Amino acid sequence: MSFLYKLSQFFIFPGSFRAMLLWPKFSLASFLIVNRLKSIGVLPKTIIDVGANVGQFAIASSKLFESVEIISIEANQDAVEKLKRNVKKISNVDVISSAVGDYDGSAEFFINSDSQVSSLLELGNVRSTLFPKSKVVRSQFIPISRLDSLLASSKIREPLLLKLDVQGAEEKVLLGADLTLKRAKWVLVEFGFFDLYKGEPSFDVIYKMMIGHGFQLEGIMNTHLSPDGSAIIEMDVLFLKN
Repeated sequence: MSFLYKLSQFFIFPGSFRAMLLWPKFSLASFLIVNRLKSIGVLPKTIIDVGANVGQFAIASSKLFESVEIISIEANQDAVEKLKRNVKKISNVDVISSAVGDYDGSAEFFINSDSQVSSLLELGNVRSTLFPKSKVVRSQFIPISRLDSLLASSKIREPLLLKLDVQGAEEKVLLGADLTLKRAKWVLVEFGFFDLYKGEPSFDVIYKMMIGHGFQLEGIMNTHLSPDGSAIIEMDVLFLKN
């Protein structure tokens, strides 16, 4: 987001300045997404936040949605520790430390200097070119589970919103989430374009998967621009159960 665009959004959405000052972790993108979800009638009782990072979306959801329970799942252990600190005083957020994919076991995870870019996939050439300061600092093997396995003992109130922001591994998460998708009313998925991660599925692949699970494309909730503002490189897309 450009500085002028960010500034304009603070004036469009009441409460954003107050949220920036008072929330334990404020993200304008998450603030905007949650407000846009509410404006079209998305009112979940449970949110499964896969790729929670340090709690940006979880905190916005806990503050802006009423009577919602949030399960935040994050693979990067450094981010998990910050996530736990950020939501320590928020009673309706539970944290699970694990990667999420299409099997139960362990997987190599690439930890980036920018924790929001860490992924099960290696960086693609376009990501490395556009964001040269975002570098893989190390890789390590961490636990990975299917989403259905992680949530097997969780009490989930419906309607359910499933949010995926896993840096190119969305297809893997969906392949291990058949039961969760049957319960979900909405799925919010981040899509990457160009060569951001090696092996990242195309929009068409994810779209067909969602259609096959009985969802329809509802709308675009947010876009992420290249540093020079010339292209959309990622977007957050909402699907609604038919």
